[in-house]
Amino acid sequence: MWEPRHGTLGRRASQNPFCQKLLSTDLRLEQIRFLEVGTEMLQYGVGFPIVPESTEILNLIVPTMIHNVLTDTMTIDEAVVDAEAKIQEVMDRE
Repeated sequence: MWEPRHGTLGRRASQNPFCQKLLSTDLRLEQIRFLEVGTEMLQYGVGFPIVPESTEILNLIVPTMIHNVLTDTMTIDEAVVDAEAKIQEVMDRE
C-alpha cells in the first residue's frame, strides 16, 4: 500500500528520543506561536483559484502577514494592507 513520505519519516524519527522531543506538539506550539493558527486554517482548504503565483503568495506573503500580526509588528489592518500590496506586486509581474 502506498504511504506518504512523511509517514515513513515520522516513524523513523519516533524511534529517536531526541526527535520525539522535537516533534512534540506542545514544544512546537511553544516555539512557533502561529503554528496552531496555520494548522487550523488547513481544514478550510484553499478558498481561491490556484494561479502560478500562488506558491509565493501562500509560502511567503501569507505567513509573513500572520507573523506580523502575532508578533505585534503590525495591526491586523496594517498586515492585510501590506499583504495586499505585496500580492498585487506579485500578480503584476510579467
